[in-house]
Amino acid sequence: MAANPPAVVYLNRDSVAPQFATAFLHSILRDQSPDAFDLVVLMKGVCSNVNAIRTVCAQYGFAPRLIAVSDDLFDLSAYMAAAELLPHKNLLLFNSYARALSSNWFSCFCNGFAQLGSGALLGATGSFETHGNVPPFPNAHVRTNAFMLSRELLLSFNDVPLLTKRDCNRFEAGPNGLTKRILQSGGQVGIIGRDGVVYRPDAWPQAKIFRSGAQENLLMADNRTQDYQIGFIFRRRKLATLAWGSAEEVTGDNIITRSLSRRAWARGDQLL
Repeated sequence: MAANPPAVVYLNRDSVAPQFATAFLHSILRDQSPDAFDLVVLMKGVCSNVNAIRTVCAQYGFAPRLIAVSDDLFDLSAYMAAAELLPHKNLLLFNSYARALSSNWFSCFCNGFAQLGSGALLGATGSFETHGNVPPFPNAHVRTNAFMLSRELLLSFNDVPLLTKRDCNRFEAGPNGLTKRILQSGGQVGIIGRDGVVYRPDAWPQAKIFRSGAQENLLMADNRTQDYQIGFIFRRRKLATLAWGSAEEVTGDNIITRSLSRRAWARGDQLL
C-alpha cells in the first residue's frame, strides 16, 4: 500500500446526467491499483446513481467513501466541507464533468505535484481569462475543474466566502483568489499535460492543453474543454482569444472527429 495516499475526491451531482459520474470513474479507475489512492465521492443532494457508482468501483476493486454534502453548496464549498472531514495530507479534486483522457493521469498529477514543492497548486487546465477586468488581463489562474493541493492549504482559505457562484468565481480567478494567494505566499502553481510535463503560466497558451492547438496534450477533460473540442474553427478562435488574448495556436478538427467526440461525451464513453 502507498504511504499516506492522497484522496481523490469527485463531486457527484444528481442534476448532472448520471453517465458523467460513471464515465469519470471508468476513466480514472482502469489500470489503477486500489492501494494508490483513497476514492471519495461527494453526494451532492439526493443522488439516484449510488448503485451505479458502487458497481463501477467494485469492478476495479475500489471501495469508495461516500460523503453526503448539502445541495446548497457549490463545487468549491463542497470541497471545503469534505476537507474538514478527511484526514489525508493531499487532495485531488474533480468536478462533476471531469473525465481522464489517459491512463497515466494519476502518476502525472503525483509526479508533477512533487516537482512544485510545498504549498503548491497543480491543475489540469489554466487560463488568463478575466471577469469584468478584475484583475486585468492576463489573469493567470488554475481552473478548479481538476486540481491538486494539500488539505492544509485548502483549509487555510476557510476565511473566503463561498456562498454564491460569484464567490466561487472570485476564489478561482479573483485578485485575492486561490492562485494569486499561493503565488503571493511563495508557493508554485502549474498545470500538468498528458505528456507529464508541468507547465508554468507563461507556457500555458502554447501547451496544447486548454483552448490551445487541438488540446492534444489535455489530461483531464470537462464541459469547457469539450465546448472547444467539438467547435468549428471560428468557435475555437473565440474561446482561445478569451483564454489567451490570441487565437494564434488554434488548430481545427474535421467534422467526423468532432462528431465522434460529441457522441462519446454525451454517452459517457471513453473520449478520443
